[in-house]
Amino acid sequence: MAMPENRKRPTTDTAQSARNPTAPDNPPSPGARVNVAVRVRPLSEHESKTSSIIRVVGHNCLVFEVKAEAEPFYSQGQRACGGLVKPNQTFMFDHVFDEDKNNEYIFEHTTKEMPTSFFDGCNIFVFAYGATGAGKTFTILGPEECPGVAS
Repeated sequence: MAMPENRKRPTTDTAQSARNPTAPDNPPSPGARVNVAVRVRPLSEHESKTSSIIRVVGHNCLVFEVKAEAEPFYSQGQRACGGLVKPNQTFMFDHVFDEDKNNEYIFEHTTKEMPTSFFDGCNIFVFAYGATGAGKTFTILGPEECPGVAS
C-alpha cells in the first residue's frame, strides 16, 4: 500500500549527507522535518581509566566499538545491558560532534539559523535527550562563560 502523497518523507540535502560520513557539515535543510545532532561528551575522570567505545567518523557517523569480551555494564546494581554484544554498530545522524567541539561550534552548526526559519514561517523546537550527567543542560544553557545553543 502506497503512502499518501502528503505523508511521504521529504528528501533533503541533510538526509542525503547523513548517508555519506565524509560529507561536510550542512545546516539543517528548510525542507527537513527533524534534524538530529549528537554530541559526544568528554570522558569523566573515572571513565578515562578505560577506553571509549564511541568513535566519531566524519560529521555524521558514530561507531560503537564494543568488544565481545567486555565487562557487563551495571547501573544502580542492575545489569544495564543484557543479551549478545554486537561489535562495531554504526549509526548515522544529521550532525555528530566529538568531545572537542564547544557550545559555540555546535550553535553555529545547529541552531544559529533557526530564528530566521521561524520568521520565515517554520516551526522550530530544540530539545536535549540523554542520560543523567550526559551534558544536556550544559549544551542547551551552558555556563555564563560558554553559553549553550539556546542562550
